[in-house]
Amino acid sequence: MILLQEALQERRIGEIAAEIASRKDVKFIMIAGPSSSGKTSMSYRLSIQLATLGLVPHPIALDNYFVDRENTPRDENGDYNFECLEALDVEQFNKDMLDLLDGKEVSMPTFNFKTGKREYKGNTLKLNPDDVLVIEGIHGLNRKMSYALPEESKYKIYISALTSLNIDGHNRIPTTDGRLLRRMVRDYRTRGASAKRTIEMWPSVRRGEEENIFPFQEEADVMFNSCLLYELAALKVYAEPLLYGIGPDEPEYFEARRLLKFLGYFLGIRGRLMLRCLKDKEDIMTKIDVVSGFLGAGKTTLIKKLLSEALKGQKVVLIENEFGEIGVDSGFLKDAGIEITEMNSGCICCSLVGDFATALNEVVSKYAPERIIIEPSGVGKLSDVMNACVNAHLPDDVVLNSAVAVVDASKAKMYIKNFGEFFNNQIENAGTIILSRTGNISEDKLNTAIALIREHNAKATIITTPWDELEGEAILKTIENAGELEQELLNEVIKEHEEHEHHHHHHDDDDECCCHHDHEHDHHHHDDDECCCHHDHDHDHEHEHEHHHHHDDDDCGCHHDHDHEHHHHHDEDECCCHHDHEHEEHGHHHHHHHADEVFTSWGHESVKKYTKTEIEDILNALEDEDKYGMILRSKGMVENADGGDWIYFDYTPGESNVRAGKPDVTGRICVIGSKINEEELAKLFG
Repeated sequence: MILLQEALQERRIGEIAAEIASRKDVKFIMIAGPSSSGKTSMSYRLSIQLATLGLVPHPIALDNYFVDRENTPRDENGDYNFECLEALDVEQFNKDMLDLLDGKEVSMPTFNFKTGKREYKGNTLKLNPDDVLVIEGIHGLNRKMSYALPEESKYKIYISALTSLNIDGHNRIPTTDGRLLRRMVRDYRTRGASAKRTIEMWPSVRRGEEENIFPFQEEADVMFNSCLLYELAALKVYAEPLLYGIGPDEPEYFEARRLLKFLGYFLGIRGRLMLRCLKDKEDIMTKIDVVSGFLGAGKTTLIKKLLSEALKGQKVVLIENEFGEIGVDSGFLKDAGIEITEMNSGCICCSLVGDFATALNEVVSKYAPERIIIEPSGVGKLSDVMNACVNAHLPDDVVLNSAVAVVDASKAKMYIKNFGEFFNNQIENAGTIILSRTGNISEDKLNTAIALIREHNAKATIITTPWDELEGEAILKTIENAGELEQELLNEVIKEHEEHEHHHHHHDDDDECCCHHDHEHDHHHHDDDECCCHHDHDHDHEHEHEHHHHHDDDDCGCHHDHDHEHHHHHDEDECCCHHDHEHEEHGHHHHHHHADEVFTSWGHESVKKYTKTEIEDILNALEDEDKYGMILRSKGMVENADGGDWIYFDYTPGESNVRAGKPDVTGRICVIGSKINEEELAKLFG
């Protein structure tokens, strides 16, 4: 059905192009229609059809002739009126078009919708005999817009999105709803405007259409219907998350709810089909987060915090699986506007895996959420929940994002002893372990709990800070591994090292690499179209837009591994020819080490509290190279023994910075250097 719809539209556009080509005097193709009717898309699609007929089309958007934002007229309510003819620089447009018609070269403007300014970026245009201009904008059919241009030089197209679908036998789908949803998605993705703002502006837009567009539709040489039968199902995926972001205290809330109810009649188009149509897979990805925890650990409290502080505005579906007959935690979560599918007859890690898979696929298909939070039973095994997600045969754009275990720090020892099979499984399979009730126990008991947890999971991030001291966004960032201090710091040092090596040792100042193959003009993708593997690379030009050269890629196309792109093979004992190249045999008396051979890191999570003076003394002590090794960088955040803000610090040799910062999920310390003494560092930081 989708392919048929696309084919029918292309055929109609081709017919219009053929009629234009038959009119030899036409130089200006004027496309107009109401907001979000598809004018811009039409201009580009028509341009392709014109090109097949030997014409050279140049699409031009009238929006690029907007006056600067501060000069835009206002309506009776004091709001900017972007729909009126006076919002455009009509004089400049006519001057530019006449200059082009006279064969002059013209600088073409671009309007920046985020800054509200017209910009000139060096784009110029000059018309040749076969060139035509495809001009789109809401005022394209208004003779005042192109008053200076000869009528015989213009071909006018009126475009609108007139759906033929009905909700039922008595209720039609308003054409304006489809255009409103189109505009909402477009404004958010390309103009930085929220759904709230689009709905707020819509009455003004509609008034502008009545005044500036519909009266001129009879001026058109041809009319084109841009509506596609499937488009509401495609728009649903993008529009629903934006509409959910409008709160009940906003004036636009009721219109948002009406549109959500309207979209509820459609199933969202997802999966591989949509992936072909979108530039960014992230745009439609659904993330699944599993939040486990033993009975009474605080899972529901954590989820509520994440929903209110970190996920507000996102379309979230919560799937609960309670052990027993009744889901006891669902009531207040429904009040937050979260859709819930409950399965109360058993545990998904046991008998309900099949039912769970069905429910999960139904949620993805029906609600098209940005995120699914699964809260399994307190006595469920986290590994079984994760396997159930993996084996649910979900669409390609749905990913298992994180696995979290919530652990009551005051009861960890008891639960490990008495309920090891279930409790330990949650700890062992979690990427992030979030301790609850840490503010109610001593530092010694907290350290004991952490030590016991580390016996079962040495790699997971452990959040130890009391939740009321943390923002939900900080917790979510940690869950999604965006706050890896040690890796972040190590990457910085490695980058500096590689840049240094790249600058000073680029091919060792020779025109010959370690393979003894001539590489003249190395930065032009091997002009002989052959890399040092002697494999033909006819497709080199297809990758030029990535601004990488084959030797800079992890894979040159020969399927041979090329690590450390900036070192151009001579950093390795083996080049891409897979021939061993001992440096002594080739006259090289030096060796460029990989950064990860030179530097090591030491990271430490700590619940210990420090004073500012103690941290300053520690950083000063790092200057002792004999005792601690060559320390190049240190960074961390720890709890302040004096209370209040935490202590944040940075260190480079001879320079340190200690400052106040907001509480983090746990105390974290990282040290990067060469030949570091980890045992002495552990003693230093206590």
